[in-house]
Formats: sequence, C-alpha cells, structure tokens
Amino acid sequence: MLFILGNAAIFISCFIPTTLHAGSVPEIYKRFNLTISSENYNPSFRPDFGNPEKPAVITLDILLRDVVNLDIDKQEIGLQMTLHQEWKDPRLGYTAPEGVQLPVNLRIPSDGKHFSIWVPDTVIKNELHRTHGTVSLSERLSVTTKCIMLLEYYPTDQHQCHIDMGSYGWSALNIDYKWAQINPIKTRAGVANPIQDFRLESYDSVTCSRGTGSEKYPCLRAIFTFQRESSATWRLVTHIYLPNFLFVAVAGLALFLRCSEVRTRLALAATTLLGTVLVGSLAMSSIPRGARLVYDWLSASNIFTGVALIWMLICAVWQGRDDPQIAPEAEHQFLVEGVADGGPEKVVPRSKIPVTGYIKAWLPGVIYFVAFAIFCFVNWSHTYNLL
Repeated sequence: MLFILGNAAIFISCFIPTTLHAGSVPEIYKRFNLTISSENYNPSFRPDFGNPEKPAVITLDILLRDVVNLDIDKQEIGLQMTLHQEWKDPRLGYTAPEGVQLPVNLRIPSDGKHFSIWVPDTVIKNELHRTHGTVSLSERLSVTTKCIMLLEYYPTDQHQCHIDMGSYGWSALNIDYKWAQINPIKTRAGVANPIQDFRLESYDSVTCSRGTGSEKYPCLRAIFTFQRESSATWRLVTHIYLPNFLFVAVAGLALFLRCSEVRTRLALAATTLLGTVLVGSLAMSSIPRGARLVYDWLSASNIFTGVALIWMLICAVWQGRDDPQIAPEAEHQFLVEGVADGGPEKVVPRSKIPVTGYIKAWLPGVIYFVAFAIFCFVNWSHTYNLL
C-alpha cells in the first residue's frame, strides 16, 4: 500500500515468495514492462473486457484522517482521507522462471493522472471540489461534499454526511464495487475530537447503486454521523432560555398586582418586553439559520410579554374611570365595585367581597402562566426529544 502525496503510485502483488533473489527485481521489472507494452495489453480496457458475466470487482476501504470543516451556513463538510482500492488484473499475472524468486510488490510510478496500466475511474460522486495480478491503489484526498443539515432540533441536532464513490462512466456490466469485508472504514486517533461544536458519533458503509439491469451503476456510500456537543445546550440555556424565562415570569407576576398600581404594572410590562426583544436580537448572531424551535421560543417570549403589556394597558384605561375617594387608612377595608346596570358606584367592605371577585382578579395571571407552561413543555419536548 502506498499513500499518495503529490505523485501517485501503484503496487502490484504477483505472489508471495519464500525468499528474494538479488537479481530478480530488475528481471521482473523488465518482464513487466514487456507485458504492458505488448499488443495483448491495452490500459484503456478493463480486465476481462468483453465478458459481461465477469465485471472487474473493485474492493474499497477508507481511512478517515481528519474532519477539516463542517460549515453549517454553506451546508458543506471537508474531509481528509485515504481511499484504498484493490482489484485483480489477470493480464498482469506472471510465472517466474525456474530459480528466480519474485518480490512481493512492484511499484509503478505515475504522475497521479496517467497510469501505465488500467485503473478504475473511481470518483467521489457528490464531491464539490478537491484539491499475481492483484493491483492496489491508495490515494490521499481532500474532499469537500454537500451535507444537508436540518437544524430544526438545535441544539440537540444530529447530522449525517455521506460520500458516494463509484465509476465515472462504467455500468455494472463492466465494473462492480464492494466494501472490504474487514473494517471498510477506519479513523485515525483524534478524528472524534469535537470540531465546531460537533463530534463524530458513528460511521457506516452501505451501497447506493442506481438503475436496474444493464443500466445499473454501482456505488458505495460512506456515512458519517455527527452529534452536537452538550456545551451548545448550556450556552443556549444560560444566554437565551434563562433570561427570557425570567422576563416572561416577571411580566406574568405583574398581572397579579392590583389595577390601581398602574405605573408599577406598566413599567414592569414595558421593561420585560424590551428585555425579550433585546435577548432575541443578540441571539440572532449565534443561532444558526433553520433552528426553528429556538426561533419559536424567542417569538413566543415576545408575544407573552406583549400580551401582558396590552392587558395592563386595558386595566389602566379601565382604572382611569372616576372612582370614589377612599381614605388611605381605610383602603385595606374597601373595594370599588361598579354596578352592572350603569348606576352609581358603591363602596363595599373588602370582607364582603365574594370569592369569585378574587378569582376574576387573578384569572389573567393564571391563564398567562398555564399557557406559558404548556408552550414550554411542547417546545422543549420537541427540542430535547422528551416525547
């Protein structure tokens, strides 16, 4: 196996010898050059060309070296990996003359674009851009592919990015791809370290062939699953959820104040509304686009504090009607009650106010907190998969 860095090279395994003869290497290279330069060998044709019953079988495996970038805005992922391919080409088989031992591998130099033997036209199908006859080809690649990321469940979102590999122009009649049976995908130490709030959770190897019959095109897919780190959840709680929760709660508590406390109620309602709007504006720069549940939370916080302010304005207008003057020392003993038929108002001792009067006074606050609790339960259940 050779990792290609700049130039490319191919190893050919003829068969494993028991010993190596000092003069055998030049002899084998000479025989090999005669083979590939003869009329019987054409590097443009695959092994067993013309036999649709026996397509060339390419065995793949991947070594993931590093996750370079995971761009949420561009929906892209950048990887550094080594792609190893192996196939059999009977035309390169060789029988050693008596007394001559063969080396295990022959190294065939190449410039990375032109090869003296046939090689499969394997490509990364979803790539955006990138810098005895058994043949082994390894290439070190820097690959950038499209990765669709659904951010609805931010900050507990999980994303699957994949790399599709297959032939550029050959159908299944001429070439077939299979994953290596043992460890088709391997990773270097440190690849699982977090990058941009994500860690590599798992990976899998599947097939992604398309078409049927003679129009079937073989394809192999490597799937990488990334999970967002829990640190993003704590930032969201401390910077957005907690401040907004306190603002909404203060606005709700202000609903339990008496309507006569007009200035206090309006000051609390206006302050909490400005607070939720400010928190939402600052959060826009740190929350990725598509985080629908978080945006719903921010919008709902503004709505709840806005409704509280509107209700307090209604109370202020209602309180502005002419009320009888009550001595301050007697204020704790009386309530002003309007007569339903529009008649004159009367002063009723607080001790004689029915229980339903207190319920009506607290009802807006109770409804406010019940509605807010239901919204929080639904929103957080979806965000953190509690249901």
